[in-house]
Amino acid sequence: MRIFVLLIIWLTAIVLLSYFCFITKSNNIRDTKSVEVTIDNDINTTDNSTINIVTPNITTLAKELNQSIEIEEEIKITPRPKIILDVEDERDSNLTEENLDDTNNSILQEIEVDKSVLCENRFNSLLLNEKVHFDKNRFNIKDSSYELLDKLIDISKECSESKIVIEGYTDTRGSIKINRKISLKRANAVKSYFIKGGISSERLKAIGYGEIKPIATNSTAKGREKNRRIEIHIKEGVKVE
Repeated sequence: MRIFVLLIIWLTAIVLLSYFCFITKSNNIRDTKSVEVTIDNDINTTDNSTINIVTPNITTLAKELNQSIEIEEEIKITPRPKIILDVEDERDSNLTEENLDDTNNSILQEIEVDKSVLCENRFNSLLLNEKVHFDKNRFNIKDSSYELLDKLIDISKECSESKIVIEGYTDTRGSIKINRKISLKRANAVKSYFIKGGISSERLKAIGYGEIKPIATNSTAKGREKNRRIEIHIKEGVKVE
């Protein structure tokens, strides 16, 4: 009987002690204003960041042996400033050394084409107002045309990578065969003058068209005068002889 009484007292003490611990823990939870926790986060950081959790309202609900605590909390996080680095355009990142060389070559080719067009226009402008004169029915260049040819040579030197085609034309007087022969010899005479002026023969091509491709009527002296002419053109990719 004494042992049973002692057992009852011992159990009562344990229950009271447990109740006292529970009341103490609950009071500690209610008195807590803020807690400081350390979490791992991926918000603009690569290390651990410390954040403050402010808990102005705490409601503790106990149902049977389970306890549920709902905490309304306001979390204020101050992330580290985001560092924005200057990076190259994504398109540029795909450029290889080979692609870069191709791009540079394309740019250079475009520049060369522009220069060729400019030279072509300057040829046309000079030959529109002046003519290369030859002796009648001959292919000897008259001295009066040397100044014009020198200007044409200077233009040719500015387009050092371009092929130059020298075209000779006549009027319709005479046979087709003779006219083509004369026009070719006149074109070759101009070509020879260009070579003497410092233009490489590899860049030059002479063609005699004779009486074809007239630019004026052959029925009048003035028209025939216009048809007897030398034209100079820039022709990329032309095979020179």
